Amino acid sequence: MLGTLFLRSLHPNECSSYPSLVFSDEVPEFIDHLPACTVDIALQDPNDPRYQFVLGLRTRAGELFHRGVQTLKATAGQESSIDAVKMLISSIRVLELDYPCDHNHYGAVKKSYEFALNISRTTRNQREFPRFVWVRRASLYQASRMRLNSFYRKRSKLDDLLIQDLCDLSLSVYLQVRRSAQRGLDSMSKSLLLFSIPLRSRR
Repeated sequence: MLGTLFLRSLHPNECSSYPSLVFSDEVPEFIDHLPACTVDIALQDPNDPRYQFVLGLRTRAGELFHRGVQTLKATAGQESSIDAVKMLISSIRVLELDYPCDHNHYGAVKKSYEFALNISRTTRNQREFPRFVWVRRASLYQASRMRLNSFYRKRSKLDDLLIQDLCDLSLSVYLQVRRSAQRGLDSMSKSLLLFSIPLRSRR
């Protein structure tokens, strides 16, 4: 739920107010925009105190992760910090990718439906199935709608900071840290708009 808030679908008429698009070479008309699906996500009203509470939790968690990465980068020469950095990378991935339905959950729901369908099928053109097959089919449709809404999400300034942290960590001298950070960036590239992130200058 923490990753659900603060992320909305990007529409063409909002591109002018989005800094990452204003200074990029991307043409807004070339960006694919998927139709929004109603999935009854909890806490949709920004004026709801519960929405503000969870939004505050996500913001504080993201700021904590950012400060943690900056602190551990200062001690990157110590091999004892590798496990701590990998835990931070995993936490950032959860914060950024835990939109209502991630790829792993969708795959599990799909396999569950296919298994129920196969064990219940007795003829090739069968159209009547037990109730549990239809229930799993409905679950798959719901997961598909949630996964569709997770694509092409607009980033916040906090998201940019965390993504930049992963970009820096993907250049670490330690293989385990590089691999974990690059895997996280690869996963985020499938859901978030990651082009034209301004890179911090290196001296």
